[in-house]
Amino acid sequence: MEAALQFLAGSSLSLSGIFITLFEQHAYNHHSCLQDVQQNLHIILNTILHNPSTHEKVLSWTIGVSTDAYCRELTSLAEDDTLHFNARRATASKLEDFSIGKLALKMQTLSPKIWSLLDSMLEADPFLVQRRKGYAARGSHRNQQTMDSSLNDSDNGGDNDELEDIYGQNLVSWRKSRPT
Repeated sequence: MEAALQFLAGSSLSLSGIFITLFEQHAYNHHSCLQDVQQNLHIILNTILHNPSTHEKVLSWTIGVSTDAYCRELTSLAEDDTLHFNARRATASKLEDFSIGKLALKMQTLSPKIWSLLDSMLEADPFLVQRRKGYAARGSHRNQQTMDSSLNDSDNGGDNDELEDIYGQNLVSWRKSRPT
């Protein structure tokens, strides 16, 4: 290692220059050095992230890249006219055709990164995760079928009233039983 570092110090090459050239120039796509970096990229990135001298810069960069990706996905959601609700043009049949399951599937398709972020945020509190598992275990077979069909059935739109009742009951139960 010391010999390689001394060689770099004594030449006009820099480690960052080598990395940039390896990744930017297509002539090196199949070079063994690039393949080694690609195979160990998660280890390299974690090492750089957890190094005290680079941690804040890497974290700021990661947040910036993530924010840009989330903004692009939100823009695609906002541009999708089928996701807009216009109260003046709402009809009984449009309201009856509305399905939380269809909406969720469309959002998951158009914005998978945001969907994953929301899922991670919902799973962040172990207490609430356990509580949700408890609700699922205590729910009746019919309630589970209703939730499954409402979330997965894109043909009939599901039974939204019953689904809201299930979630509403769970929310009321949770609020009454949570520690104050």
